[in-house]
Amino acid sequence: MAVASRTFALSIFFWLTISLANYALIIEQSELYLGKNLGQKLLTIEAMDDKSQALALITSLSEDTTLSTLNRLSVLATQSKIYHRLGRLDRAIEVAQQEQKLANDFDFRQIAADASKRVGAYAYYKGNNRLALLSYQQALNYYLTVNAPIAQANLYNNIALVHAATAKLENALQSYQQAQPLYQKFGSQLDKLDVKYNIAGLHLRLKRYDIAILMFHEVIEKRLEMDDPKGLAMAYGDLGS
Repeated sequence: MAVASRTFALSIFFWLTISLANYALIIEQSELYLGKNLGQKLLTIEAMDDKSQALALITSLSEDTTLSTLNRLSVLATQSKIYHRLGRLDRAIEVAQQEQKLANDFDFRQIAADASKRVGAYAYYKGNNRLALLSYQQALNYYLTVNAPIAQANLYNNIALVHAATAKLENALQSYQQAQPLYQKFGSQLDKLDVKYNIAGLHLRLKRYDIAILMFHEVIEKRLEMDDPKGLAMAYGDLGS
């Protein structure tokens, strides 16, 4: 009888703990969301330091059946980002693919492309290079149809990273060389240096030492002008290898 009483008491304690936690979450949601629209709520969630709490909040929002299609797409985008920050890459990929499919179903092409780009990033971090390459290419296919040179350059850059990770160095070099003129014309000084540094690194791996050394010296000269000690250290390190 004593054992049964203790079990009952523990059950009550557990139920009260869960109820209090849920109540605290509801109160916190009210304080966070008071007077805010959905976009502001999502920005608040993405900025939270406690990612587990952020996941609880975004999960609650995702269960709202009254959301419009565009709002649901926004919620899915934030949800995948939170899963990524928690290191739950499988779920991040799954949710981003849900966003991509929903966007395609309603012909929201840019949203679908951005979701595909996120799938590519999560897959790359997970080491699923095949999915990363496919997803980045799908995103690029859209961005090549619109006037978005930096988005195109970034995707060429990402595709190059995947090729480099799979030791397809010539393919990687080709992708970087497609990104380079876009960065030269539309990118920041840092963009221009980063892509040149990446190309130099590939020439080094391909044993084209004369080209690599010349490019590393050019990068170092610009890094000195920019007072970029971290970039300098990386360039000097590669030059010394």
